[in-house]
Amino acid sequence: MRFELLADNIKAFAAEGVRYLELQFGLGGLSHNDLTPLTDEEALSMMETRLAQPDVASTGLEVRFLEMVLRFSPAAEATQVETYAWVDAHRSRWVGINMTGIEENGKGYPLRFLETYRRLRSEYPTLPLSIHAGEMDSPDRNIRETLLLGASRIGHGVNILGDPDTLRMLQHSNRTLIEINLISNRLLEYVPDLQRHPFPELLRTGVPVCLNTDDRGMWDSNLTDEYYTAVTHCNLSWTELISLGRNSLQHAFVEKPVKSRLLSEYEAAVAAFESRFNIGTVQDALAELTSVAPVTYDYGKANWGFRFARPTP
Repeated sequence: MRFELLADNIKAFAAEGVRYLELQFGLGGLSHNDLTPLTDEEALSMMETRLAQPDVASTGLEVRFLEMVLRFSPAAEATQVETYAWVDAHRSRWVGINMTGIEENGKGYPLRFLETYRRLRSEYPTLPLSIHAGEMDSPDRNIRETLLLGASRIGHGVNILGDPDTLRMLQHSNRTLIEINLISNRLLEYVPDLQRHPFPELLRTGVPVCLNTDDRGMWDSNLTDEYYTAVTHCNLSWTELISLGRNSLQHAFVEKPVKSRLLSEYEAAVAAFESRFNIGTVQDALAELTSVAPVTYDYGKANWGFRFARPTP
């Protein structure tokens, strides 16, 4: 069942026009139909067999995985060690680690994990880290301390404006991507008023940012909704808009040759789009847009009045 759900998600993302997917996905705790436990390698073989079937392979979507560590778990350090070992041994499909959860209750604070990450870095080659940080309501040093852990991507980062020194560093380093989740941040009330979201300030002061859905299953939303939210709330220019997709690929954890290909394909697709729709008058362009079949889910229907079809897996 888990592999069928994975296949359905890949096909849904592909139908939305996504070209590269880093999905949080693990193989632990699986069993045969008779409840006999599957070894990790058996599960891996079954997964690869399912992804090689024509309905998935024909999408052309490049898929890689992140393993998750829940930061406020009492066993988070042990999970870090196990996760590092798994990802390092399966780098052809798993490309990094995503440490999730907010820094709350004295359990998820970044420096709790500094010693473990340093020890693991001494044992393994470089392994990319995406770590949630800056989700608390009040200013703190959590983003700065998360960078000490070795994160090259920060999830959320909504309170970054309360740490000017770290903000200034991010504006000039171009090393760290902030993963922006507008809809999730609003619905979880991290930033109830999106006019106060730090996204446009980051975008327009040189901090690399991209858009993500975060809890798309919970909100029944997709990237169309995220981009539409960004455009309507922040008056994005075309240059700013296409920079978001470019940033997501430039900071992807996928191996370099594949990343280079994906970036070339992205630039070609943008150029083709501009050539197709940058024609005549605005009315001419809008008439041409009627041939485009966008995808939306219930979030877009409820909040924007969209009536586009959702893909059938």
